[in-house]
This record gives sequence, C-alpha cells and structure tokens, in this order.
Amino acid sequence: MKINRSQIMKRAHELAKKMVGDWYARLALALRQAWMEAKKMADKIVETANLIGKKIKADRTGREVIGTVVKYVDLVGGKGVALKDVTLAGKPFPKDGLPVILKDVLEVLA
Repeated sequence: MKINRSQIMKRAHELAKKMVGDWYARLALALRQAWMEAKKMADKIVETANLIGKKIKADRTGREVIGTVVKYVDLVGGKGVALKDVTLAGKPFPKDGLPVILKDVLEVLA
C-alpha cells in the first residue's frame, strides 16, 4: 500500500501549528506523529482487507453479532466493516450490510 507523502506533510503542518516552541522542533515531532497515524491506518486497512470473506464475532451496542465481512466502510465512530448473513443476539438479521466498527470486533471465527 502506498502512503501519500503530500497528505503526511499537510497533516504534520496542521499538528505543528497547534504546538508551542521552536518551529523546526515542532515540525519534526509533528512529522513523526503524522507518519505514525498513517502507518496505523495502513495497518488497519490491510487487516480489514484480510477480513473480507471471513466470519467474525463482534459486540454491537452490547449485543453479540456474528456475520461474514463483505466490505470496508467509513463510519461515524471510526473505520468499520459491513456484514452479510448476520445473526444479532442469536436471531437472524433481515438485511445485509450491517455496519460494525473495527474496534468492536471480538474474534475471527473462520
């Protein structure tokens, strides 16, 4: 996966503007932070790509969800996945595409 260096630099400038002290020191620190954010995001995308087609178990608002990952989606609470063949709290869920935030995924079943 290729990381957009222009976006990294823009993000670093955003972060550096919020800091205090010497500009070059702030920019150096902000660049490290921006690269760390980008690498974490890339890892999440790769992790999610590896989940597509697999069955997962997750916790969605206190209820257990089991379903097969269909695609990667952006959600208000963060990055997530859409599920098909879903059972919600032990009962079949009528629609495909139920969104689940990645941080709520408990385990990969198959």
